[in-house]
Amino acid sequence: MASQIKVNEIIKQSGSSISIGESGDTVTVNGSVAGSVKNTPAFSVWLDSTQAVANTTATKIIFNDEDYDTDSAYDTSNGRFTVPTGQAGKYVFTCSVQAPDMTDGKYLWVRWYVNGSATKTIGGTVRYQGWTQNFASASANLNMSAVCQIDLSASDYVELYMYHNRGNSFNLDIETQNFAGYKLV
Repeated sequence: MASQIKVNEIIKQSGSSISIGESGDTVTVNGSVAGSVKNTPAFSVWLDSTQAVANTTATKIIFNDEDYDTDSAYDTSNGRFTVPTGQAGKYVFTCSVQAPDMTDGKYLWVRWYVNGSATKTIGGTVRYQGWTQNFASASANLNMSAVCQIDLSASDYVELYMYHNRGNSFNLDIETQNFAGYKLV
């Protein structure tokens, strides 16, 4: 039979934290947990300079400036978020992108690649993708936002790719593109 400790309050003796269990232990909490629960690692990045996106080619967007990056897990040089050691779990990723001068019938998609591959599928369709089409008769900027949840292991990495069929290459404008993510659980 397991032992029980019944108390009304636990106060730290010294230092700035209280530890329950040892490394590798699972701690189960029945009821609610008061206080701060952090959804980290977390990051938000954007484009600080233009980037070309080729026509009918999946192109990785390398967001090169950060609003924040709690665990230094996003690399602005290669456009990758890498799950830090000990941070496996379910993650939420969001993006907001804009393709300039799109005309009727042209489309744009974004897709999250995991470990360099977009091969995760359900029923023959690729998951972790957003898709939109412009139905304006004249050219217009096509804005798109997307969100996904991905179960990741430590050292897995996530990148964001864009594809369009505008007819020619275009440059992404600075400050109108965003990529963010955080650990859900």
